[in-house]
Amino acid sequence: MKMVLIFIILLVNTNLFAEKLSLKESLEIALENNPGIHRAKEKIAEARAKKRETFTSFLPKLGSASTFTELSEETEFYGMTITGKELYDLNLYLTQPLFTGGELTALYRQAKEAVAAAKANYKKVEIDLIFKVEKAYYNVLKAEKICAVGKEAVEQLLAHLKVAENFYRAGMVPKMDLLKAQVQLADTEQKLVEAKNRLELARISFNNLLNRDLSAPVELVDISSYTPTYLRGAHSPGGSASPGLRRGGLEDSIEKAFSLRPELRAQEINLKIAKEDLRIAKSEYLPTISLITNYDHEKGSEIPIDKWHNSWNAVIAFELNIWNWGRTKEKVKQAKSVINQSQDSLFLLKNRIESEIRNAFLNLQSAEKRILVTEKAVDQSKEGLRMTGLRFKEGMATSTDVLDATTLRSQAETNYYQALYDCYLAEAALKRAMGEK
Repeated sequence: MKMVLIFIILLVNTNLFAEKLSLKESLEIALENNPGIHRAKEKIAEARAKKRETFTSFLPKLGSASTFTELSEETEFYGMTITGKELYDLNLYLTQPLFTGGELTALYRQAKEAVAAAKANYKKVEIDLIFKVEKAYYNVLKAEKICAVGKEAVEQLLAHLKVAENFYRAGMVPKMDLLKAQVQLADTEQKLVEAKNRLELARISFNNLLNRDLSAPVELVDISSYTPTYLRGAHSPGGSASPGLRRGGLEDSIEKAFSLRPELRAQEINLKIAKEDLRIAKSEYLPTISLITNYDHEKGSEIPIDKWHNSWNAVIAFELNIWNWGRTKEKVKQAKSVINQSQDSLFLLKNRIESEIRNAFLNLQSAEKRILVTEKAVDQSKEGLRMTGLRFKEGMATSTDVLDATTLRSQAETNYYQALYDCYLAEAALKRAMGEK
């Protein structure tokens, strides 16, 4: 029986461990299941279909305008029947555009650019989703750590409360010290409840991004250490820290963002499309030339009325809009205005991207420095709490001293985990700002 119980426990633990998701696995699930990714893929398919549709405008169009007419009586002229009661006209026509002033070519180029724009949008959606999943992943881990800190603080305060109660019964401490310990415990338990609530919300957000059931359990592979990437020489010989943020790295990241950011690519495409709109507007100043051919297979409308007659014709049609009250001129003005707006938007977007890179660099630099500071604070607060506890048991420290030391330790650990996962978030934000996956 004991062996069976041990086997079941091991099996459950193994299953729980197997269900833990790494960051890489989380990203793979999100990219596979997220509806936003699917919608972006469909946008590409739609743009490609539109491109193929636009290409058909260059090709000849074949159609039919066949008719059947039944008259009340035959038509006669001086005793001769010239049309029958039943008139058949089987018609085929073909129309081929020969010259459209560049309109069709511009429309096709627009359709090609629309495909490129859809691909750029897909990349943006993909990069945004990766960043959101990384952020949600780190938020869950951070919330778990803060909950663990809160639980530990509650346990420490419970242990201290028992000691304080014993000291109070022995008349070694006043009742005020006991009340302070009870109030501090209640306040810490309340904060733990809030921390657990934030953890549940973080898990829901994580499941939502992966398109999983919102109530599904979330077990993630822990990431609890961080190697500074952008801080150099913080513990260099001589005790002097380096500037931290290397100028070359910043400029390289900005240049990389200008080449990789899909939003920038999409805005450049929008500018090209706007220029094609200008060509389309100007095409109305030029004539359109088309080849039109007709073939008719008729019966009943020509003599002899009981036989089928064949005929065909070919026409070169020339059409030119001579006067439309300045409509084309105004359309050209509109197109030029859109081009100017697109150029301004491109300039503003570049400035915004550069600002995002600089902000991400500064945030990462700040978070890495905070890790170095908070690590020391955690060690110092642990030692301070240990020493205060010993002094309290020897009657050399008050209950307030122990409560303060406990609070300082909890705050130091919370600050450390905040800085740790802020580093991961800042690094993910920097990758997103540069257009990297």
